[in-house]
Amino acid sequence: KLILLDSLLQEGGTGLGDPDRIENIGETQLPYSVFLDYVLSLGETKFKPGTWDLVKFNANYFADEVSQFVCGSGLPKYILDLPQELLETPIGPEISAEAEKVSTKAQEASGITFGLIGNRTVGSLAPRVRESSPEFDELQAQIDALR
Repeated sequence: KLILLDSLLQEGGTGLGDPDRIENIGETQLPYSVFLDYVLSLGETKFKPGTWDLVKFNANYFADEVSQFVCGSGLPKYILDLPQELLETPIGPEISAEAEKVSTKAQEASGITFGLIGNRTVGSLAPRVRESSPEFDELQAQIDALR
């Protein structure tokens, strides 16, 4: 079973308290090596440095993309719609201005880190050449055909 959690999520709650709702996205039998290969490929393509935006292209979109690949279903629409709903509140213009500042700073940053991968630490994590993975290629072809 794969559980994708927000960075603030702790066992049984978040930094803001217990969650209001827990969504079961699904289960997978996908090998970890295929999963890791897919996530790393996302970091080189769709979610490469400079693409992140706090409102329009945030961690929820990344989690949606990964859950579609891993479980065959994405995040519920209401989760993806949350940033836009927040912008439509009376304090939306202020939030939008702050989000733009955060997004601009994120554009200046580079890449993603996963802590320890293999024997490399975050400081030494450099782009790697991925080995060919027939399982990954086959799964990616099936996903592309379904789109």
